[in-house]
Amino acid sequence: MQNAKQMTPTNSASQWYRVIIPTAEFGTKAAILQNDFETLYTINGTPNGAAMFGTQDEKSEASTFYFSPGAVAIARGLIQHFSGEPCSVPSDVDRPILMVGRAGEREVLLKSTDSPRSKSKRKLDQILHRG
Repeated sequence: MQNAKQMTPTNSASQWYRVIIPTAEFGTKAAILQNDFETLYTINGTPNGAAMFGTQDEKSEASTFYFSPGAVAIARGLIQHFSGEPCSVPSDVDRPILMVGRAGEREVLLKSTDSPRSKSKRKLDQILHRG
């Protein structure tokens, strides 16, 4: 058994998941993961809130793919196949790139990772640009 905790509809409904692929296996595995998710995303009518993000960590020589709770809802089996594991929402420090999803999903889905300071700065910027 690869994962001690099995992914079920109950525990994945509001949970983010990640799949880590070593750089050495990136070419094939990452392409298959992204292509298969894009297919599921399209078949399910490109649902709002279903998105796949990616980051690359040169220190660990691996790429991490993050799946929003909406993505988990449509791609649970695919994520399990790639040994996905629960994780927290990716932060701006990780610099996640939207790989599959609707334009603007990054801002909507990752907004909870903004620090209070960055929210205040953004609000100030909005006020200053209105005048």
